[in-house]
Amino acid sequence: PDGQVRVELRKIHWTHHGWGFHQTYSPGDFPDRIDAVLIDGPPGWMSRGREACLYQVFSRLKVGGIAILDDFGRPREQRAAVNWRSVFGDGIDLETVSVGHGLCVVIKRRQTSPTWHSSSLLGPAISSHALYLRTFAAWCLGRPSGVLG
Repeated sequence: PDGQVRVELRKIHWTHHGWGFHQTYSPGDFPDRIDAVLIDGPPGWMSRGREACLYQVFSRLKVGGIAILDDFGRPREQRAAVNWRSVFGDGIDLETVSVGHGLCVVIKRRQTSPTWHSSSLLGPAISSHALYLRTFAAWCLGRPSGVLG
């Protein structure tokens, strides 16, 4: 029903969207129609995790709905917005708000399917894949996550 807010706690896992690997929240059973999404995690140091959040919910975000990305003053969040623009094209508008560490407001203008062919995503994808392989190798060797030397 209208007027309800739903907050869910999800585990972190590796996922794949288009060109890249992302360390983000496990997908879940989202409502059929979402009016607004606040993206304020996973922590920014995780591999493209915040970026993946929009990929997970975009098809259910209603036209005219918004996604708010917190901490937009950080380079990783700015890169996420660039990637979203590349993937969703004119299906979204991006607006920034100068408050706190900055916000990026994504407004869904039309339903569109993600387009993953953009070469602008290849660099971050390779970087994410390399991080994934290092983390996986460290895990296999019984070392703390990401520690491989």
